[in-house]
Amino acid sequence: MFTKVKFIFVIAILSLIIPLTASAAKPDSGGGTFFFPGDPLVDCGDFWIRDDLLMRESWRDFYDRDGNWVRSAARYSFDDDLYHEGFPDGIHILGNAQANHQWYVKGGEIRHKVTGLPVGITVPGYGTLFFDAGQFILVDEELVFVAGKNQDWIQQDFDAICAYFRNQ
Repeated sequence: MFTKVKFIFVIAILSLIIPLTASAAKPDSGGGTFFFPGDPLVDCGDFWIRDDLLMRESWRDFYDRDGNWVRSAARYSFDDDLYHEGFPDGIHILGNAQANHQWYVKGGEIRHKVTGLPVGITVPGYGTLFFDAGQFILVDEELVFVAGKNQDWIQQDFDAICAYFRNQ
């Protein structure tokens, strides 16, 4: 039975949807899955730590009602499988990360905003190395804002991960 409350609800929803569809062109979207086998990640001097990387990407491009590009947004997820190049059947460290990326033009400048956990590798006995999480903003490829738990990739991180794989 169609009541007055249901009717008001339907009208309210339609009044929200119609202006949104009239004010912008339909966004484009896509994505894919990409595999990068044996990517050299860390040079330990006498061997490399390699990374079998599986990346999933989805993206959307947004346009105004005239079809002009307004902004883009992408979501990435990464599954990492790190191993000693000399012992590919030996010890592996598995990890994952995810990031959201938006970019647009404002005042003639290209702005990028990235949020999420772009990097973080947990090494048994050493903890989390190469850790970056939070957000950062770039304007015309220059870093202008950083928030969250970020660290520089320091030599101690490289030494620790190399020692872990060297001792396995």
